[in-house]
Amino acid sequence: LPKEARSMSDSPDLSQLQNIDVRISVEWGRARITLEEARALGPDAILKVNSEASDPVDVRVNGKLICRGKIVVVGDSYGVQITQFLEGDRGT
Repeated sequence: LPKEARSMSDSPDLSQLQNIDVRISVEWGRARITLEEARALGPDAILKVNSEASDPVDVRVNGKLICRGKIVVVGDSYGVQITQFLEGDRGT
């Protein structure tokens, strides 16, 4: 049946999946360094990445790129404000 013709009773019961943990990661930038440089890293080391402070960040769920956003201050911490869902990844 076409998606529009299915009734609610034909929909799968996803209620049991609501409490499954997923891993969310936020990627802001990348760096390429040598093994020697990696071995020299220690406390207080600064690792320069290829992004500007205002660049958008990628939000991944279990490794899959789902959306993009921007870093925001939330009290004494940081968060991500979602600015764009990638095509087809908003559950629609």
